[in-house]
Amino acid sequence: MANQTKEIRRYIFRILQQTKEDGYAIKDIRAGDIKKEMGLGNIPKSICDAMRSIPCFSKYEVLVTPPSGNSTTLKLRYYLDDAAPTQLERPAILTKGQANY
Repeated sequence: MANQTKEIRRYIFRILQQTKEDGYAIKDIRAGDIKKEMGLGNIPKSICDAMRSIPCFSKYEVLVTPPSGNSTTLKLRYYLDDAAPTQLERPAILTKGQANY
C-alpha cells in the first residue's frame, strides 16, 4: 500500500511540475481523476494521502472535502509558486450529494 501511495505521489508530482513548466500558477486536482487516469482500484485513502503529501508542492487549498476525509470527491488546488493566499478559504463539504460552504 505504501508503495502504491508513493507511485501516486510521483504521478501527481509530474502533473504539477509540467503545469508549472507550462507557466501556470495553480492546478486543481480531484482524487477521482487520479483514480481514473492511473486505472486504480478502490483505494481512496492512498490517493488522498498522496495528494496531501506532494514534495515541493505543499501549498494547497482544499476545495472539496468529503465527510470521511478520504474519497474520490476530494479536490485540492495546488499553488505552484509563491502566490498562495495567506488565508485559505473554508472548503466545501459534500453531504449526500449536496455541497455545503
